[in-house]
Amino acid sequence: MNSTDAADPYEAITSAKRAYAVGSSPEAMRAFYDTWSTTYDDDFGEAGGYIYRAQVANVYLSQANSDDVPIADVGCGTGLVGLALASSGRPVDGFDVSLGMLAKAGDKHVYRELIEADLTIGPKQPSAYGAVVSSGTFTVGHLGPDALAKALHLGRTSALCVIGINSQHYRDAGFADCVAKWTESGAISDLQVRTVPIYRDAGNPEDPADVALVLVFRLANAALLT
Repeated sequence: MNSTDAADPYEAITSAKRAYAVGSSPEAMRAFYDTWSTTYDDDFGEAGGYIYRAQVANVYLSQANSDDVPIADVGCGTGLVGLALASSGRPVDGFDVSLGMLAKAGDKHVYRELIEADLTIGPKQPSAYGAVVSSGTFTVGHLGPDALAKALHLGRTSALCVIGINSQHYRDAGFADCVAKWTESGAISDLQVRTVPIYRDAGNPEDPADVALVLVFRLANAALLT
């Protein structure tokens, strides 16, 4: 990341490191993100050079057809994915464990509905979404492939899934093995794996701190997501 892009680069970097250390406990994540919600957009918003959430939204828009609605934004945070999707006019619902983050997302007035959800036990909504997107939720020290499998149950058959995963976390937390198993079993189809920059000026395209993976696939049979 180019430090000149952030209004307070030290605070942004420090906050990110704290986030990585939070762990996957819903209580710990809720408390941390409730506190961070008041400054998150200033730390990691577009003005700070953080373009990851917009990148995920853009991948969805480049791949989606008219049936890929409504959209479930999993781990929506303060609503930066929803904001990036707003100009498309597509209906988006946001899911997050943090009420503080959901309140900030609500201030943007781009979501149809905002829903408190603990992804360690899975959302309670029916499988009615034509797309499932996520950015920033599956990162170092956070949720792993089991939570992703639960979140994907929000999508109906053939739903377009656009899932951002920190490249280091993808390797270390077992996502690669799960995705290979899901592909082989027929749970998902048409898999693409893209690499996108997290910051506007990514310093090193090989550095996991500067890039993320975006998985693009169709949900073929959610019952096989194990």
